[in-house]
Amino acid sequence: YNFSTLYFEWSKDLSDGIFEETNRVLEEVNGARGFFVLTRSFQIFSGLTNSLKAIRVRCRITGYHQNRRFADQFDVRREIELIFLDSLTVTEESVTILKHSDYKKVLNIDKGSGHFTLEWKEKQNVQVEFSKEDKRKFIVTPIQTGNGMIIITDLCLNYSPFMLPYSVVEPIDIKIQMVDKIELGRSVQGTFYVLDNRGNRLDSSLHKFLDLSITSSNNLLKIEEVRPKDDYLSTFKVRAERLGLCKLLIQSQSQKIRSTLSASIDLQVFSPLMIMPTNITLIVGNVFQPQFIGGPQTQRNVEFELEDSNIAITTPIVHGPHGLIKALKNGKTRLTARVTNIDNHEYSRAQAEIHVAPLKKIQIWTPINQVFVGASIPVYLIGSSGEHESPFMFGHAQPSLKIKWSLSNDKIGTLENSFQKVGIYDPDEIAVRFSAHSIGTVMLKVVVEVTSASRDPLFEQLYRNQPLTNSIQIQVYPNYVLSVSSHMDSFANIKDQPKQLTGRALLMSPQSELLLHQNSMDDVQYHIWNESSHIKLTNKTGNLMLQAGDQLEFTSLMIERDLHRTGIMDYFTQIIHVDKVRYLSMDLDPLQYQEHMSTPLINLASFPIGSEILMVIHFHNQLGRRFDSVKSNLKWMMSRNDIIAVIESPDDSAQSLRIRSLKPGSVILKIWDDVNQVGQYYKIVVDWAITSMVEVPTDDSSIVLQVGDVVCMRTRYEEQQQQQNSQGFWNLDQQDSLIPIGWINPKVGALLALS
Repeated sequence: YNFSTLYFEWSKDLSDGIFEETNRVLEEVNGARGFFVLTRSFQIFSGLTNSLKAIRVRCRITGYHQNRRFADQFDVRREIELIFLDSLTVTEESVTILKHSDYKKVLNIDKGSGHFTLEWKEKQNVQVEFSKEDKRKFIVTPIQTGNGMIIITDLCLNYSPFMLPYSVVEPIDIKIQMVDKIELGRSVQGTFYVLDNRGNRLDSSLHKFLDLSITSSNNLLKIEEVRPKDDYLSTFKVRAERLGLCKLLIQSQSQKIRSTLSASIDLQVFSPLMIMPTNITLIVGNVFQPQFIGGPQTQRNVEFELEDSNIAITTPIVHGPHGLIKALKNGKTRLTARVTNIDNHEYSRAQAEIHVAPLKKIQIWTPINQVFVGASIPVYLIGSSGEHESPFMFGHAQPSLKIKWSLSNDKIGTLENSFQKVGIYDPDEIAVRFSAHSIGTVMLKVVVEVTSASRDPLFEQLYRNQPLTNSIQIQVYPNYVLSVSSHMDSFANIKDQPKQLTGRALLMSPQSELLLHQNSMDDVQYHIWNESSHIKLTNKTGNLMLQAGDQLEFTSLMIERDLHRTGIMDYFTQIIHVDKVRYLSMDLDPLQYQEHMSTPLINLASFPIGSEILMVIHFHNQLGRRFDSVKSNLKWMMSRNDIIAVIESPDDSAQSLRIRSLKPGSVILKIWDDVNQVGQYYKIVVDWAITSMVEVPTDDSSIVLQVGDVVCMRTRYEEQQQQQNSQGFWNLDQQDSLIPIGWINPKVGALLALS
């Protein structure tokens, strides 16, 4: 029909939208050769917003257009509601379905008309059906692994069918992601994801169908609940309950799915990192390297940080030992140590307070103040607080403190440097040894002064640069022995030369053991005189041992000997004294230094680099007498770990330490016994003993030569050798070189560089 002459009124119930023609319709015609055929009349309604869901459109015809000059009037009305619909969509563009008898995938159809049909290919893989409660939902049930396509068609809208690809999968592997080291008592979070048979990660919402179990060996860990973290990862918490090494793995326990097992990962539960000591006190110029206890073992990266680098600094690894602290000025700061891995994950951290303060007071520490003639006692300096102001605080500052020891009477006793028998004389020794020679009372005094006074209080080593002094009194008693005589001795002999019984008691510490050596030629029997004594005779692996108990006591060991098994009997009695250890001392090994030698091995102010000495630890009671047997657990600590190396004797019963010099410098060494709670400090200075007659330009005292150069070497022993009329020779160690590097004259020390 031709509606071009009619007058239309177009309207709508909302402000959205625009009509292209307001009072007419648009026409579509087809034609050829001047003939036109009207195919349809229509209106274009545009300008609608995306948020618009529906709108009512009205059309009213009231008559003809005025230019047609028809007077007819009429009223024809129509109204329709336009509902705007998009093509259907599904909540997921592709579907992954877990092959599990209890699993069903429910999908929602969004948009569209609400009237749909379902078709799918590869029907052997899945079963697809609409939900009975809601036709916009359909359920996919897995049958077997495989891929396919679900086709959804909208029955009311002229859109292309929606194609939904699907995959039915099963798990084949579990990957764990977590740190390999955990601090004892801490909880860390681990994550894992599951790989399916396609090699893709399985959605974390499906992990619950696997009935996963997380287990660890050795019962070191406590595993907490597994929870999804994101689309593919699930998390679990691990709490470290006990120290040790273990393995952790995850495996599926469900019988309704393929069994899956992760690769086990190795975990280490370590003790928390600790800085020892936690309270460090230093004077300006002193250096100290704290010990770090705990933390993860083997490879680790320790980072150090100081709150105030103006008070103190830590030496970088490339320039010195790890964590070496140098005090710069008086004040307080805090040291933080962090153990991290290459990804900067923090395994553990520890903190220590650092106090840089001037020394206000000194004290002479001595284990006892009364000693017998012939005994010796070690003494050393401490500050006003023995706990925090130990020799570690001030023992090797730069510039160093001047320390002067003196005795009021040199006839009663003498003072020796700690390593005087070796030939090392340190003028500023923090520890000395007092040896008693005769009966009497002597005053031991020490004076400490600064080398250079500071005008700024922030850089004072001693409070107001004032000298510090302290003194103690030591009493020396005679070493009493029992004198006897008989009626066969003349009166003159009794008066002038009485007989003295010089036998002494065996001195043992509680719970210590002593091996009794026996002569196989004789038949020897041992008995403890007092049966109620805690001292026992035991047999261990064929050896007869004298074993002390927990109590301090005296008893007698009765010895019966059948001389050469001839029936001739001999009897002995040995006093055994179980006493408390009061102090320890460190002496040169008797095999290296004989007591009768009048001259020391060397005569230097420091230990030569590369030298090694064996020191023996002796224990003493409250009278200065040396123990024959001690139960001990020796430990040591150094103010820094790069100057010397301390090596424990492989024989636990030897109670000896080997000290090896590594590089120039000074170090404070503390040796103590955990069992008897006794200890002693020593200062060790290390320097080069071999020098050249030319200046060495490098900081490490190495000599740089070119082929053909000749340099004369010198040693600090030369003057001593000339005085003692002793001879030595020069040697060049080239065992690790394929070709000779140089040649040295064995007598004069002239070195020729060859290659």
